[in-house]
Amino acid sequence: MIDYIPLSALCATSRDPDFPFCFCGDKTRTWRDFTVTVATIRRFIKDSPNERWVLNCDDLFLFDCALVAILQEGREAMPCANTTPAFLSELLTPGTGFLCGQALPCAVSIPELVAHTVPSEEEIAALVPLDPASARITLYTSGSTGRPQAFPKRLAELEAESGELYLLWGSLLRGRRFYSTVNHQHIYGLLFAALLPISSGMPFCSEQIRYPESLESLPDGDPVLVC
Repeated sequence: MIDYIPLSALCATSRDPDFPFCFCGDKTRTWRDFTVTVATIRRFIKDSPNERWVLNCDDLFLFDCALVAILQEGREAMPCANTTPAFLSELLTPGTGFLCGQALPCAVSIPELVAHTVPSEEEIAALVPLDPASARITLYTSGSTGRPQAFPKRLAELEAESGELYLLWGSLLRGRRFYSTVNHQHIYGLLFAALLPISSGMPFCSEQIRYPESLESLPDGDPVLVC
């Protein structure tokens, strides 16, 4: 049985190196891939003076790695699905950086960063537990009914919710793989599609399902679908 480990309690040795962390199609990323990618992004953040980081990345694996790297360095994470120039201009104040899964003029490209940086073994091993009461994550509404609103959270609050979800349904979820149709950059997707699978050790699809036809071709006979 895989142990449930809150995000704040994760360390480099929490899982075996070849433990299946996530997947996309036939490609599987392992726990080792996760710790290496976290260390890669963390090195960049450590060398930056920015205390806050806007985070936008559709690839859930890279999103998770960037989120953990930001928190590990004691910086504030600001997941955001809205990348319109007007909204970004409000967020990107002095002291705020931008990590993104796509190439935008005002952003640091996460795929480019990962592709051109090789962390040391010491940096990889530096993934250690952190204080969930001081780790800060600011989430935003979608803005579909007006200007997006900010909701500051402590990691401890999000972990409490994720832990309750596991208490409710953990026995039903074990041994299954996660798929999601929702955006992990809002609170519902963050809790159900990101934090819950990581902490419970259940492999998840790093690509969001966007079309109903994709559900018909899922290779799993008994998947967990977040929708």
